[in-house]
Amino acid sequence: MYRLITFLILLTLSSVSSGGIITKLQGTYSNGQVFLTWKNIPGEAYYKVYRSKVSITGSTQLAGCEYLGWTDKNSAQDNNLSAHNGIVSYYHLDSNDIPLKPGVGLFVATTLEDGNYFYAVTSILNGVENLSVVAGSNSITQAIAETVAITLPVFQIHDQAGNESIDIYTIFYSTKKAIGEPLQNRAGFIAMDFALNPHFSGEGVPGLKVLFHGGGDDFFWGMQKPPGNMIVLGMEELLPNDASDLGYGSNENYDFYKDNTDNEVPTSGINYDFQQAIIFQAIDWVINHLPVDSNRVYLKGTSMGAGSAFMYAIAHPERIAALLLTVPCFNYSFQNDYNPICALNTGNQARMDGDIKFGKVSTNLFSNAGIRFYDAVNGGWMIHTYQQKNFPMIFALNGKHDEMVGWTEKPVFYDSVKANHTGGYFFWDGRNHGGNNSTWNDESYDLFRYASNRSFPAFANCSNDEDYGIGNDVTGADYGTVNGSLNWDESTIVDSLYLWQVKIFVRDLLTNTGLPVKYPDSCTVDIAPRRLQQFEIAPGSTFNWTVTHKNTVIQSGSQVYDGGLIVIPGIKIFKDSSIITLVWSNAAQLFFRDIDNDGYGNALEFIAATIPPPGYVVDSTDCNDNNNLIHPGATDFCNGIDDNCNGAADENSIVANVNPSGNIELCEGSSVTLSASIFEGITFQWFKNGISISGATNATYTVTKKGNYYVSETNSYSCSSSSAKVKVSIIAAPTASITPLGNLDICFAGYVDLQANAGIAFTYQWQKGNAVLTGATDQNYTATTKGNYKVMVTNSAGCSKTSLAVKVVKSCKESGVHANAGIASIVCFPNPSNGRFTISLDLIDIQAATATVEIINVFNQIVYVAEVVHSGEKLNTVMGEHEPFSAGIYTVRVITGDHVFSDRVVVQR
Repeated sequence: MYRLITFLILLTLSSVSSGGIITKLQGTYSNGQVFLTWKNIPGEAYYKVYRSKVSITGSTQLAGCEYLGWTDKNSAQDNNLSAHNGIVSYYHLDSNDIPLKPGVGLFVATTLEDGNYFYAVTSILNGVENLSVVAGSNSITQAIAETVAITLPVFQIHDQAGNESIDIYTIFYSTKKAIGEPLQNRAGFIAMDFALNPHFSGEGVPGLKVLFHGGGDDFFWGMQKPPGNMIVLGMEELLPNDASDLGYGSNENYDFYKDNTDNEVPTSGINYDFQQAIIFQAIDWVINHLPVDSNRVYLKGTSMGAGSAFMYAIAHPERIAALLLTVPCFNYSFQNDYNPICALNTGNQARMDGDIKFGKVSTNLFSNAGIRFYDAVNGGWMIHTYQQKNFPMIFALNGKHDEMVGWTEKPVFYDSVKANHTGGYFFWDGRNHGGNNSTWNDESYDLFRYASNRSFPAFANCSNDEDYGIGNDVTGADYGTVNGSLNWDESTIVDSLYLWQVKIFVRDLLTNTGLPVKYPDSCTVDIAPRRLQQFEIAPGSTFNWTVTHKNTVIQSGSQVYDGGLIVIPGIKIFKDSSIITLVWSNAAQLFFRDIDNDGYGNALEFIAATIPPPGYVVDSTDCNDNNNLIHPGATDFCNGIDDNCNGAADENSIVANVNPSGNIELCEGSSVTLSASIFEGITFQWFKNGISISGATNATYTVTKKGNYYVSETNSYSCSSSSAKVKVSIIAAPTASITPLGNLDICFAGYVDLQANAGIAFTYQWQKGNAVLTGATDQNYTATTKGNYKVMVTNSAGCSKTSLAVKVVKSCKESGVHANAGIASIVCFPNPSNGRFTISLDLIDIQAATATVEIINVFNQIVYVAEVVHSGEKLNTVMGEHEPFSAGIYTVRVITGDHVFSDRVVVQR
């Protein structure tokens, strides 16, 4: 007894000296969880939480209480939202409440058994726990009535991501999952935010797109884009110390209140998948509370988020329809990439971070799933070990120069995908982790065509696949795909009790620059039906398979079903499609009902028999068994119906085009010939302004008038098409006229100046008769010889008009002819001159002794006149000697007796 009293005294003294006691502890119950709040004590304290079915009034009771874990002084802070906004935010515990305040502590405990519970919270300061219990201060005095229920996310705030309004919720995850079991982490609860864009557009029930961000982003990533016919969920995975839990969780000994550098690499303990449980809860909550098609859940992630999405999908494949992964890691245990700077290689940062959270690869601690952790995060190991699980359709893009998650492990994973017939499309190119030097387009995949309740063909060992090498950057093709050259038509999938069928075809691809990647017209591939819904085969029984191409069976065989995956090897697939059919029956064969008696039956109505009963046939490829004009091989008319059951309606359709097209401007008086596209067996009808043109039924039509023209084409399959309209406009020709600038008689001035009419941006070409005058392209033209002169005027639109002719005459005798002809001649020199020049006139048989000299400017004005005396044989006189003439062109005229002589002088100053 004495020893006990002494121990209690020492314990009390120790407790009192170790730190303060929290105050204002209170708790509320909501949706399967109790939310405890209190006033923190000063300092860097931690807090432990205890639960009991009896009132906790003293420290001695704590050892017998249910311990729920600890938390730190920042437990009320919304770590994820604070990191996003850069401002400290605090949790809302109810959508109608104000947020918690600074200095308040928070702990969230999940109810594990119905009952009334009391709670106490102790503090730890400097590593020592204060075990003191003061009722009403750090111990509640009124029991909280609790029932086990599905826990729900708690709404926090409305926020914006770009132009999108989104909602922020928090999941409070308790690490105490069952009575009598240890905590999943020393931290008693984990709070993780997610963003929700509940707005969707489109018909029908929307799907759910779950986004996993890469490093450097957060749970707002991708939320700023319109969601389409999708509700969008953005997951966060950053712990309070801002380290990623890699979309999985952590070791039970990992302290996420401390930086990684302050944690030690665990050598024991369980690695718990609490982050995957949080993802599971978020998806479930959205499906149960919003109009979501639970069979259309899709995951999309990049970098770190791509690895998170992949690890969740292979752990919970039945919940996911398809996933799109950009630069993911498929195997977190791989640490020997060819590139020494790969972050996952031994000694590099990502590997050391992973070691601290989960232990070393060599230790390979157990996970709470009952398998070794580094097996659980090895995609190749998982799809091999659980080969028959309904894995979703996977799209993945990786780079041979990815310095973050590496390349060497990718070919190993591709080998596993092939060997285990997992299905999916896997692309690689020369990109690094940031996407530089990529070949493929990251967004060119129809992720949303898949559903978890719809079967699909999984491809393996396709002969079109490029060589991905042995895991370095020098072997294999620079870019390529696994299965990328193959596709199928969902509408052709038949998944019934005894029959499975699908149409598959080879396709070409495009690079991110639009460059086509061409594949051969056919290839071989192994086909494994995945996610079968109704088709069942009894183990030990035989099933038959056929491959049909152009309504001809080109391959067939039978197999004894061993109870595993069904795999049909070496199937030949063509670009124009192959139909793969699997049939199982206790009878010899299936026969298909042929209601319209066209020889082709309905694949969905069949019976098993040894001979065909009346009204049943062997062929099951009829697409309309109520119309005997519709069946494989029939002529396909343009009627909106697939007449020949090849999956394409109106395949003989045509597209009418007119060349030239668009807007055409014609100069007045010209024409343009419109040509229609020509197909075999086409009839044509041309239209102007919506009215058919009588007799215009040829492939071409010549237009001379303005209007809107188009052609209607019809072929022998009743397919017709009207082209786009061609608008023809008429541009008026310009005015063309000539104005003489003076007398039209050359003899008056020695030349005639002609002027064309002016206009904006007009150009000119002068003609004499029908001959083009070279270089005569000005508005004015000086004629020095008689003749009929015209001018062609062209406007800025290129339209031209030629004027009426203007006749230039010459009434005087010729002057300036050779003296040896017996007639006088005149010459002015120098020419051009500076305003002074000499007139020299040789006179032959001229009797007059005087002459009149006239100088005339371009305006036909006489600017100088004088009488000069000559000898009767020679006249020489200097002009401008006293006052030189100004710059210009002048006509010099000498009149002596009844003779007139003229010449032109150019004065340049």
